[in-house]
Amino acid sequence: MPPAHIVSHNPATVHPPAGGYCMGLELKQHRRLLFISGQVPQNSDGTVPDGFEAQCEQAWRNVAAGDRGDRRRMRRLVDVAMSQSCRVSNG
Repeated sequence: MPPAHIVSHNPATVHPPAGGYCMGLELKQHRRLLFISGQVPQNSDGTVPDGFEAQCEQAWRNVAAGDRGDRRRMRRLVDVAMSQSCRVSNG
């Protein structure tokens, strides 16, 4: 069996992750598997929306961006673990 081809995903529409961290890894071999890392409620410019609901919505937009922005594919998510807390904007 050929070695797996792993593609790193860091969409431009999401604030860049710190350190060597990447937002998602895609495993391409016989099927496409995409592993999306934990997301924070930052906009692409690094600001944090005001209010808990707006921050939750931004975190989900970041998850969708990890799958190339195709929200229709989100129905195929296998596992989601959410931990939300209200963040204060640093922008």
